[in-house]
Amino acid sequence: MRRREITSSLFWMFIGLILTIWSLTYPLGSLAQPGSGFLPLGLGILLLIFSAVLLMRALRQTAPTEEKVRMLPARWVNLALTVIVLVVAVFLFEKVGYLLIFFAIALVLPLLAGQITFRRSLIFAVLSAVGVYVIFVWLLKQPLPTGFLER
Repeated sequence: MRRREITSSLFWMFIGLILTIWSLTYPLGSLAQPGSGFLPLGLGILLLIFSAVLLMRALRQTAPTEEKVRMLPARWVNLALTVIVLVVAVFLFEKVGYLLIFFAIALVLPLLAGQITFRRSLIFAVLSAVGVYVIFVWLLKQPLPTGFLER
């Protein structure tokens, strides 16, 4: 396990470094008026920090555990279904509308992750969709694609 954690943290550190360097080719702007490189720079730096923390944690492990971690076929099915749900959501995003797609994703993905009841997933989906609508449409006045629900 230790070798996998070191390898994965180095991989994400490399991706964070590339993202950080790439973002510097765009104007950064300021905190009041961020440029197009501001968000990728912040994300790259966060990725570098988090991967460094994971690397330090992996290096501090004393006894490497050699347990084989096997994914059960049911987990592979859930993984495939998750990818399918996300791909379908991308294609239906503008036709159906943001809120319905977001609601469907927030309902289905926790169920696929397991260990959550349908009722809790439904509550999570409703609260998430309402929260996104209130924050983005009412407070920030940002239009979201409404799809066939257009007024």
